[in-house]
Amino acid sequence: MNPFLKAFYIFTKVCVRASFRIFFKKTTIIGKERLDFSAPSILVANHPQTAFDPISVVIRTPHIVFFLANYSIFNTPFRNWFFRTFYCIPVKRRKEDAKMGYLDNEKSLSMAANHLSGGGCLFVAPEGRSLHKRRINPLKTGAARIALDAENDNDFNLGLTIFPFGNNYESATRFRKNFVLNVGHPIRISHFKDDFEKDEKAAAKKIMDLVAEQLSNLTIDIQPAIDDRAFRQIEEILINELNQSEEAIFKKRKALSLSFLNLKETDSNAFGKLKSQALEYNKYRRGWCISDATIKNPNFSFYRIIYLILTFPIFIWGTINNLIPYLIVWYLANNLKFPVVYKNTVKILSGYVIVPIFYLLQTWLVSYFTPSSWMAWGYFLALIPTGLIAWWWKEEFGIIREKCRLNSLQSKRKEEIEKLKNYRKELLNFIERRDTVTRRSDLI
Repeated sequence: MNPFLKAFYIFTKVCVRASFRIFFKKTTIIGKERLDFSAPSILVANHPQTAFDPISVVIRTPHIVFFLANYSIFNTPFRNWFFRTFYCIPVKRRKEDAKMGYLDNEKSLSMAANHLSGGGCLFVAPEGRSLHKRRINPLKTGAARIALDAENDNDFNLGLTIFPFGNNYESATRFRKNFVLNVGHPIRISHFKDDFEKDEKAAAKKIMDLVAEQLSNLTIDIQPAIDDRAFRQIEEILINELNQSEEAIFKKRKALSLSFLNLKETDSNAFGKLKSQALEYNKYRRGWCISDATIKNPNFSFYRIIYLILTFPIFIWGTINNLIPYLIVWYLANNLKFPVVYKNTVKILSGYVIVPIFYLLQTWLVSYFTPSSWMAWGYFLALIPTGLIAWWWKEEFGIIREKCRLNSLQSKRKEEIEKLKNYRKELLNFIERRDTVTRRSDLI
């Protein structure tokens, strides 16, 4: 690779990893030991969050990764030059707008196969498009076709694998939420040599069926949307009841999702009642702007109030110095006419431009009006930490407000609050029963 492009890749990777550490409150990687793999490989992942999905995978792998990208992003001369130069290979969907021009997909797939034959690494989103849903959509066979072609060109001695990853976001649109990356097991393509020689299309489908199975196991896969909304409420209760590692919590969430889907298949009446309770609980709770964690524990913490009092000056300082760039990024993410799946991408990309500009401008003003350069440096280095403390303070203060609101409602709407608590108790009973069944099956 061109030394400049390699340096640019490494620099960008470091910057993106740093920004993701800020954007997500906590990142958990399950199966981290499997990230130390050897190229050539095709990395695949579910695709609910546009650019976040490939980037969250690529920044944690030890290789320089190229991307199989939708041809629509190459639709201007500059973007065509930029994306082709910086690690992207264009591929066109069947229903692509005719205005995009003709693209020979076979040529693109051949380019990808040649890249892998040279020991390269490639990211492919096999669902073909990004949808803001917790489900695995039908997979395209392009990744398997590329893999089989590359292996066939090397007499099935290349050692190529397809490597699945599961992206699991706590929220699709909110800042400082948790993220879980679930690392799957590589699928070795040479094992499908006989299948390929018998029927190429059948071999590709067989591989992608295995990929789909892994992606489903690596994520929470609930459909349709109304079922997912009900399960998210049950899932939130589960999370608030557990005091375990993020990895253990994800495994519990996955087991609970399977129990939820099993109940739908085996007892439609019980499932309907459970779903109705979850949706009603969610409706009342959200209507009163009260979190499940507050309903579980409505008591005030004296130490939490003391912390907020002591850190209030930092909150004011961090808010003053970060409010304008934050509001601009928020405005762009919420007012540009993009689908919801693009919100976080817009936040990150606009933040890369707007936040440094304001930080540098503010630091310059401080250096201009203060006698010492050390003060300016200290101010600059404190911008991000004080901004994060300000965000933490806002979230913690919001919890106290929720507790005050709940205590007020308990005196004014006692019967409704009792009904809300009974809904939660019923949902918690379902969780505990299913957890008991899961533990017994594990023992067997």
